[in-house]
Amino acid sequence: MNVLGFLLLLLLILLLLPLHSCSSSVTQFFEAWCNKHGKTYSSEEEKQRRLEIFEDNYDFVKQHNDIGKSSYSLSLNAFADLTHREFKASHLGLAAAITSSARRNVGEPGEVVRDIPASIDWSQEGAVTDVKDQGSCGASWAFAATGAMEGSYPTKTSPNPPPPPPPGPVICDLLNYCSEDETCCCTWSFLGICLTWQCCAYSAVCCKGHHHIPCRPSDYPVWNTKRNMYLKQTGNAKTKAFKKRGSSRKFGDWNSLAEYRFL
Repeated sequence: MNVLGFLLLLLLILLLLPLHSCSSSVTQFFEAWCNKHGKTYSSEEEKQRRLEIFEDNYDFVKQHNDIGKSSYSLSLNAFADLTHREFKASHLGLAAAITSSARRNVGEPGEVVRDIPASIDWSQEGAVTDVKDQGSCGASWAFAATGAMEGSYPTKTSPNPPPPPPPGPVICDLLNYCSEDETCCCTWSFLGICLTWQCCAYSAVCCKGHHHIPCRPSDYPVWNTKRNMYLKQTGNAKTKAFKKRGSSRKFGDWNSLAEYRFL
């Protein structure tokens, strides 16, 4: 081998060293990621394929964050070993029935506030909760519902923000620290698999036994504006009516209640 050939080979090795180092660091990161999320694969070939996909997603996230021109940053979640097409095929299949209500806000208009600041960063005021892990839940809108309720609580109670989440089961505390599972009701299941979903956002969150639970329509609490209290019995809450000036009137549903209490 002549001197020129040796120098070219040496230059090629030097150029490939950073790539090898990067690949090795990503491999170590991938192993740690697998341990964190409990990932196992059926074969070494499958694991190698997932590593390659993981590295592509890693490069995408790193490039986005390094540019730093967005108002948000990216990270690698539990789906980082899937391609975009695989994720869409396996996790975006929920076709939920959308319920609607003709009833609107049953509360009185709030006080008009005129002396307001020019701007406010609600993330500094405790009204922006942490990003949640969606897991296998296909109803991404449920996270918007819980985020809205969690964010509305401190804005309604400011300057007294909510306390830290209590340990153990979620205690029913004015819809604070909500669970996404409470926004979808399984109306028909077979062998433990839900076949029919009733997705009702705010309407699915209610209190029973001082804990948040998924609700059936008959469970929804109703707000009595005259008595300023929930119309709730032991067991399922039921819609009631009362006589006012000779006419019977039903009160608004939980959507209206959430709007009245928190917005």
